[in-house]
Amino acid sequence: MHPRSKSTLAALAVSAAVLAGSAAATGTAAAAEGPSAAAAAISVCLHAQLVDCGMVPVTVKDAGKDTWSGSRWQDSISSLTNITTARMCFWEHNGYQGRYFVLESGHQVTDLGGTVFNDAISSWKPC
Repeated sequence: MHPRSKSTLAALAVSAAVLAGSAAATGTAAAAEGPSAAAAAISVCLHAQLVDCGMVPVTVKDAGKDTWSGSRWQDSISSLTNITTARMCFWEHNGYQGRYFVLESGHQVTDLGGTVFNDAISSWKPC
């Protein structure tokens, strides 16, 4: 595994644990309005190790309803790469609701397995 992937996955696990606690306390995690990303898309994958990937818009409020993908990505993402110049936030529910994690620009997570976010991401945007 690439060193950046290990550090990103470790940071993801910590962030998920912290955010799970705050989401439990507040019911949901609200999104902060963030900067717009320079890239027009991000890369999300149906399988770990960045397998069966596709480019998707930077801002998606409901992965099950957006016309660019049908429901292909709804609760199906197992790895991803942030190729934008912005930090990206990924939520477990549509409408930027529930637990979320932050992925810094240029980072990737090659395996969401073992986290609460594997096959659970439903919305995302820059944050």
